[in-house]
Amino acid sequence: MNNNFSEYIEKAEEKALEYLNKYKKYAFDPSLDCYNSKASYEGSIRRWTHIVQKGLSMSNYNYGSGRKAYDSLVELLLSYSKEYSISEGFYEEGLNAAEEYLKKNAYKINDYQELRKKLDSIPGKRINEKAVLKYESKPKMEYRQMNYEEMVKDRHSIRHFSDKELVLEDVLYAVELADYSPSACNRKGWTTYIITNRDRINEVLRYQNGNKGFGEEIKILALITYDLHFCNLDRELFQAYIDGGLYAMNLMNALHSEGIAVVPLSASLHKEQEEEVRRILNIDDSEVFILFLGMGNYADSNLVTKNSKRNSVKVIGD
Repeated sequence: MNNNFSEYIEKAEEKALEYLNKYKKYAFDPSLDCYNSKASYEGSIRRWTHIVQKGLSMSNYNYGSGRKAYDSLVELLLSYSKEYSISEGFYEEGLNAAEEYLKKNAYKINDYQELRKKLDSIPGKRINEKAVLKYESKPKMEYRQMNYEEMVKDRHSIRHFSDKELVLEDVLYAVELADYSPSACNRKGWTTYIITNRDRINEVLRYQNGNKGFGEEIKILALITYDLHFCNLDRELFQAYIDGGLYAMNLMNALHSEGIAVVPLSASLHKEQEEEVRRILNIDDSEVFILFLGMGNYADSNLVTKNSKRNSVKVIGD
């Protein structure tokens, strides 16, 4: 083993340990009621807001479902309001999602009056906007003719699809377009596993954590991976996720431009879950998981979660 190799490994281990320490220090724990910063509060409020919104967007909605998410969101909003400004957009959007949940379930749950009283006690502006929006599908040619701004603003995560089967060739064409994505030194170490068999899709989705209530409607499932053989041992510990993320977003946009409905699904799995997916799809140990994509044809209309904006720009001048 040469000295350079040993040095690269040592630096990679130091970088990995540094990241792990920062991750443990700053990331929020959803099982705890304490948060160490406003940013942690914001991340958790946005998370629970989305979970509540996602439940409200289900076409087969069961009244009273999503109660755990609602309770978690309300407790978090109440705790946040005692420490930080309640004029933030994400806070108001969380309140709005809680209000819509309670409105939808009015008198359908036994302790409605108690829940109503508690929510009314939380300070903050009620923005009176829909937590979920109605999305109308378009002819395929309209998707292809969109400019970039129109396409970005029009794309939503779609969780319910029409019964019409998806044409595999259309998906493969979008994959071909996405291959124009940039990557470090143009190495393109990604692979897209496209699963068309219904039983295989169901088997894989058993080990993915976020498809309850709609996974059975997915017509084609994709898993994007990145092969670590394409990474430089010097400095590129996280490059697979950077390049893989660039590719995944370009693939979603390419699919949308072809009029294909898509929902991105997290591939952040527990070790045992990942091992099962590797076994099912025969994925090499050198490949890291980037993202799942569930696909289908658009239904005539869909309920979609509101796309929350976040001012994340810091302009650094002289």
